[in-house]
Amino acid sequence: MMLFEYQVIDAVCEYLERHGFRIEQRLSGAEHGDDIIAVCKGEPQYRLFVEAKGATSSRKGSRRYGEPFTRAQVRNHIAMAFYKAAEIQTREKGRHRVLVGIALPQNGDHLDLLDGIRAGIEELWGSSSSG
Repeated sequence: MMLFEYQVIDAVCEYLERHGFRIEQRLSGAEHGDDIIAVCKGEPQYRLFVEAKGATSSRKGSRRYGEPFTRAQVRNHIAMAFYKAAEIQTREKGRHRVLVGIALPQNGDHLDLLDGIRAGIEELWGSSSSG
């Protein structure tokens, strides 16, 4: 199944709401800005920012509409998502408690490319969790 960016955003928002977050901002996928901003309802309270990417173009009439992105495009999207996550972390530092995440489709190219940098991701984020 080819997920559009807005479908990834919707799925993440639904998940967050089921797990006690209040969604402050949810972009449509075509809008510019922070795709998702959610607030933890419990204590300690923090804001979660999520940058989402889809598996295909949602712009009707575009060359890739409904077609999977190429591996090179997926790599570019992952790089852009990491850049956006770092930009958010920098921008929001010191303003409030912040968590930053990336939401990507769970498909072959995304999983393969992320697996290729897993050790670096874990080192940067200080995590030893997998999956």
